[in-house]
Amino acid sequence: HMQRVLFFIHHQGVDLRTFDMDMQQILHVARDSDSIAISNIGNNNNNDGVGGDGDGNNDTMDDNGNTTAAADNSKKPEKKKKVESLFLIPAVLAACFLAHKARFIGAEIYDQIHKIRKADVTTVSEALEFIDG
Repeated sequence: HMQRVLFFIHHQGVDLRTFDMDMQQILHVARDSDSIAISNIGNNNNNDGVGGDGDGNNDTMDDNGNTTAAADNSKKPEKKKKVESLFLIPAVLAACFLAHKARFIGAEIYDQIHKIRKADVTTVSEALEFIDG
């Protein structure tokens, strides 16, 4: 549907290079806090590459300088809201991606990929023989 919308907008005279699109749902971008934390590595002042005080644990410090142990993180990670984790790309690139994906579907490329994944092959040559056979 998104490809059709972009096609329509383009034919109405809108330059697809002038705006960005959120592709998180189409590209299946994760919104959990772990993937978000990875993108924030290095954004602290202690330069150890991870958050905290550099001792390996996630203790927190109150206003009086007292530390408290971090809570157990065995719970399922929280997801960020969709509007907090946009995956914006130029609309012209989204249109190209979606057009190529549609051609792959039409040419049954994805069907071949799924057959290869299910086949008992260990080399590229075996996979090609399996598809061609």
